[in-house]
Amino acid sequence: MTLYAIVLVRGKINASRRLIDSLDSLRLTRVNHCSLADEKALGAVQICKDYVTWGPIDEETRVKLIEVRGRRPGDKPVDAAALAAGKFGSTQEFAKALMAGKAKMDAFGMKKVFRLHAPRGGYRHTKVAFPRGALGNRKAKMNELLRSMM
Repeated sequence: MTLYAIVLVRGKINASRRLIDSLDSLRLTRVNHCSLADEKALGAVQICKDYVTWGPIDEETRVKLIEVRGRRPGDKPVDAAALAAGKFGSTQEFAKALMAGKAKMDAFGMKKVFRLHAPRGGYRHTKVAFPRGALGNRKAKMNELLRSMM
């Protein structure tokens, strides 16, 4: 199972109702928010393709994303005690279980969205597709973008 990271690049002002509903189903409410989804969500991502960027995420980036930007209610960071409450020994173990589909993001009260910074160096163009701009499917380059946003 491949896990995809989806980042909202543009705001929802003047967007269609269908697009807003798709973004809400992906839990993307604000610019620079990121959520993780599997292949089943790619239909909703395709509806939002002019507003988001997405791509598969590797294990190293997934672990770092959970450690650095993972939050619990009350804006508390994900720590060893929270992982132990969810029956996971480490962040790496949770990331592997997440990838295998054996765990969900809210397993121990973790929020399903990651609030990221704008990328260091900025987006290229926020209205143009990936090779020249910021939108669309980035494939393996998604990991570089996420590391620059943490």
